[in-house]
Amino acid sequence: MIGRHDWSAYAFQSLGQALTPAITGGPLPLADMKTMKMFDKYNALEFSEIIDLMHEYPDAYFVTDTKSTDKGIITAQFSQIVELANEDPYMLERIIPQIYNESMYPIIEKVFPFESYIYTLYQTADSNQKVLQFVKNHKKITAVTMPEWRATAGFVGSLKKINKFAFVHTINSPEEMAKYKARGVYGFYTDFVTPEDLKVYYAKKAQETAAKSAKASSAKTAKKA
Repeated sequence: MIGRHDWSAYAFQSLGQALTPAITGGPLPLADMKTMKMFDKYNALEFSEIIDLMHEYPDAYFVTDTKSTDKGIITAQFSQIVELANEDPYMLERIIPQIYNESMYPIIEKVFPFESYIYTLYQTADSNQKVLQFVKNHKKITAVTMPEWRATAGFVGSLKKINKFAFVHTINSPEEMAKYKARGVYGFYTDFVTPEDLKVYYAKKAQETAAKSAKASSAKTAKKA
């Protein structure tokens, strides 16, 4: 296992990697991947190297995005994760499996009882009510991730009532984040927005609010005079 989104030609091109006849939409040999730089600078990480990073940075958590919903592939993927982590509970509690449907949860639990899970909804056709009932019945599912169209105030509010965090993907502007935060969304998947960007955005909004308040107060005082 390596840290890569997918094997499409677009994924190679978007990372500045030259297309070759070997790139056919499926995995390449690990040795080949290790020699292919991303943007002529970065190396692909094997999962064992991600584990090394977790040792180096003990406050780091990793959310899996393993894509497959096939039982055999899921079992193989998470068995390898557990093996590479040496079945260390301290390491494994910082790995958060992201599941795509209800049946994936017991498959992973059979491999290892992880500390917490995220249920991401982009692959399921289940209704909001069905999702709510499922996550309510499974305490270890602590968060639900959804695309923008699904993040209604009603659904987000219902998740909050049963103490589940709502996340939305993919949001790349502080303005959009503020909109969903007002609905009760807890967090976001983003490509570009940093914590510093959010600090700058909210500082600017606070200044604008203060300026409006001062202007309104000044106008009220002038009217009285």
